[in-house]
Amino acid sequence: MSENNDPFKSQYPALGRWLMWVEKPNAPALIFWAVAIICLGLILLDLVYHKHSHFMIEDLFGFYGFYGFIMCAGLVVAAKLMRKIIMRDEDYYAPYVVDSEEHPKFDMNPETVGSIRPSDNEEDKN
Repeated sequence: MSENNDPFKSQYPALGRWLMWVEKPNAPALIFWAVAIICLGLILLDLVYHKHSHFMIEDLFGFYGFYGFIMCAGLVVAAKLMRKIIMRDEDYYAPYVVDSEEHPKFDMNPETVGSIRPSDNEEDKN
């Protein structure tokens, strides 16, 4: 197949064409199984190399994967708790936002939205 027959050649950049496979219906399952196989391979590699651990628990099979998962989940839980503590009301900044300012009447008229002054409107010139 020649490159001239490619319908995406002119429409999308090279990286976009390369990533088109992600939009196919079976792509999420393919990505899931690819990540699962990579994780399994990395866990199996844990059996092969010698670890220079400082604590006895570090010598356990799969310790670093398990520890990483627990810490990641802990960060998510901590973020949810912090959100409840730090979160402000929806209208906390309301008195200071631009939307709370009053606008001149001519600024609210859809016919004069782009006008700087009321005299820019043709009706006002007559």
